Amino acid sequence: MKNRPIDKVRDSALSITLSADTGGITDMGEINGALHMIGCSAIYRVQLAGEIDPRRTNIAIPNTHQKVLSYGTEFPYVQQTLMTARRLFSNNVLGPAFDYKTGINLFFEALQDLAAMHDIRKDIRPVRHDGRRP
Repeated sequence: MKNRPIDKVRDSALSITLSADTGGITDMGEINGALHMIGCSAIYRVQLAGEIDPRRTNIAIPNTHQKVLSYGTEFPYVQQTLMTARRLFSNNVLGPAFDYKTGINLFFEALQDLAAMHDIRKDIRPVRHDGRRP
């Protein structure tokens, strides 16, 4: 059977262009059932066209990515939570009995909460008499 044009598109390699301020991708992995690219300054969720259109009915559906966190590996909370958890939860450290997916999903939710608290703290931080924030 001959491959349809959509099969050739979906079965080929892909590339994704991220914003220049991302600072490069330092890690990738599954979080909450989706591929995430972890950059220096942001974390993106990737959704492939095959996930959106598994029956391959629309060749025009593109692979997509969406910024889910405006902080990446340069942000201390990302280093101290998500990146540490990714290594700690591996089979080599905690063993195969530990539920890696659930652990990572919980840590990512915690990281999102920490980032939100960090943003709130920045917004309510007092301003000095010279107009600058301490």
